[in-house]
Formats: sequence, structure tokens, C-alpha cells
Amino acid sequence: MSIEVFWTTGEGIAATHYRKSCDKVPITIAYLHEELGFSGNGEDYYNHENSLLPCVLENRKGLPLTLTLLYIFVGARVGMPIYGVNLPGHFIARVRRDLFDPFHEGRILSLADCADILARQQIELSDEHLENPESRQILARLLANLVMLTRLRRPSGNREWSIAGLPS
Repeated sequence: MSIEVFWTTGEGIAATHYRKSCDKVPITIAYLHEELGFSGNGEDYYNHENSLLPCVLENRKGLPLTLTLLYIFVGARVGMPIYGVNLPGHFIARVRRDLFDPFHEGRILSLADCADILARQQIELSDEHLENPESRQILARLLANLVMLTRLRRPSGNREWSIAGLPS
């Protein structure tokens, strides 16, 4: 999917789907996951391409953070504010008070579901976990993911390893 097609996606979904319904969240989820085929890349989760938006647009696979960013961008194009939720270990999305998980086919989440996600890490859900992160925080998390992925894929002892896997 080219960037030009991506930018027209919001306009296309608004013109073809939203006229029939006022509940935009399930329509957007169905459009991005079922019609366009975007999904979480559980098979190759640690592939650095999952953190690079151009690759996510091309492969239609990504991490929770990059798929949520996709929703945020499409939501902005159709006048539906979508926000990220910076849960430790799993980035999700919110529209108003509705939480959903773009990585898992847009599954609608309750507060109990969010508490379960955090409980696996021995963390108790608090209000601060559900706050909207600033753009700077989202970018920092994306970059931290790339650094971590680079370290995972770097051959041992090779200090000249770059994000793309090529000598710097």
C-alpha cells in the first residue's frame, strides 16, 4: 500500500461506510482488519519492519504501537479522534472511553482485560496507565522498540551493526 493510497483510505472509509452508521469504531476495525488485511505480526514479532510505518503499510503487519498509529492516522482523516494508551508491554487504542487492541484484530477491551494484560507483568492497573501519551512519549517508545530489536538481532561482538542490519 503506497502512502498516497493510505492517505485516501480515511476519505474512502468515510464516504463508503460511515453514512450508514454512527458507530465508527467497529466499522474502522472491520475496514482495516477485514477489508485491508492489517493485523498483528505474532509470527515474526521481533522483526524490525514491524516498527517501521512504511513497512507496516506494505506488509500489513505490525506491532501494537504501529497498528495503533495507523488507527490514529485514519481516525484523524475521518474526524474520529483515536488516542493511544501506553500500557506497559502492550500499546492499545481508545476512542472516547472505548478501549480496543489493534494488534489482536481490534478486540474490544474492558478495564478487566487491561488489568489482565498488566497482571502478567505483576503490575496493577492504575489511572495513569490509561492516560493519553504525548506524541513525544509515543516516539520514545517506538525508538526504544527499534533499539531493543536491533540489540536482539545484532551478531554477538559486532559493534558496527545498524538498525537495517547493515554495517554502519
